[in-house]
Amino acid sequence: MRRFGWPWRVGIALGLLLMFQARAQEEPKEPQPSAEPKLEPKAEKKEIKFGATPYFYTGPDTGFGGGFAILYRDLGGRVGRDTNFSIDYTETNYQSYYLDWTEPDFLRKGPRASISLSYDDKPSRRFYGFGNDTTPDDICNYNWTMYSIKPSYLYPRGDAHFRVRLQYLFQDVKPDDGTLDDPGDPRFSRPISKMYPLLFNSDQFKGGATAGVGLFLINDTIQDRFPLPGGREEKVFPIKGGYRELQLHYYGPALGSTFEYWLTQADLRQYLGFFHGNTVLVLRTKWIITQGDVPFWDLPSFGGGNDLRAFYDGRFRGKVSSQYNLELRQGIAPHFKWDLFGGYISIKYPFLFAFFEAGRVYDSYTQIGAGWNKDYHPSYGFGLRFIITPDVVIRFEYVYSPEFPATLDPTSSSFIMNTGEPF
Repeated sequence: MRRFGWPWRVGIALGLLLMFQARAQEEPKEPQPSAEPKLEPKAEKKEIKFGATPYFYTGPDTGFGGGFAILYRDLGGRVGRDTNFSIDYTETNYQSYYLDWTEPDFLRKGPRASISLSYDDKPSRRFYGFGNDTTPDDICNYNWTMYSIKPSYLYPRGDAHFRVRLQYLFQDVKPDDGTLDDPGDPRFSRPISKMYPLLFNSDQFKGGATAGVGLFLINDTIQDRFPLPGGREEKVFPIKGGYRELQLHYYGPALGSTFEYWLTQADLRQYLGFFHGNTVLVLRTKWIITQGDVPFWDLPSFGGGNDLRAFYDGRFRGKVSSQYNLELRQGIAPHFKWDLFGGYISIKYPFLFAFFEAGRVYDSYTQIGAGWNKDYHPSYGFGLRFIITPDVVIRFEYVYSPEFPATLDPTSSSFIMNTGEPF
């Protein structure tokens, strides 16, 4: 048998290859399915519309407290239709309930209507008297229970640069002696009827309804890092722009009010962003002027969670108030996401902050000219915030003021865990 050398072997192999190739071209075979299944593109997950979260906090007025918040956006598939519900209880027996409903495109495309209901019971609120120079020696406590209903109408829509809100507010308030019992300082346990008998027996303290209408004129040029769709007003993390709001309120018997008075408020804010919006400096000033027969619980006051944070709630109270705020915010991370129910929940842009604020009250608007730039009470501090939604913001704050030295005691005024943005 003849054997072929390597050139012949190569030639024969090439010939066979060409023959099979030509045959394959003449008799094409049916395409065979791929062994690997074709992957369909995954649907992008969206942030879930429903959220429910417990939260805990502490403060000098409330002690330890806790609550539960429920938020549902785009209810029934309607973009911009939101509802919120929250409930709070505290160590000092404070309790509050809040329900809000917003309806988009009300009567026409764009405007938003909303209604909120609330109930507050605070059996041991501190009272120091009236004026800008009250001292802790005059402290006493009172009980304050309030029911309220507030329908409003916003035009043209929540994200318009210029918009107007019309509002009706009805509140039924029942004040009385408080139930505070503080063995550490018996002064705090004194009832208001003992310390201020004239006020306790006056018409201003007998309680009743405060009902009236309000007009809000708003200019909003804020740019937000996480803008919300649906023509909503809420801001998550403002990075630049300004916000200017003028409020005019009238309360009177024709509207169901026991008292007749006027309230005017101006709120001005400017947001200055640096380093691609990761660092934001916030400047703010706010003035409130009341005139007429104003019940003492509706007078402008300072102290507590949002105004002069390093003072007790209601520490300073008068017919007119002014305050200035400066806050530096530093974002520390993108928002975190967790898969849930086919979508995700997130904490948006947790950030560090440091603030300085100062405020004072006046007995009358006629005193503003002589005292607008003096006798302010300072408050300052720093902390960390987590934004779950614009309605659920968790704040850890370490605050100071001349009345409270720095301390690590979580039940003192220096360390506060609170909810909601201060402004």
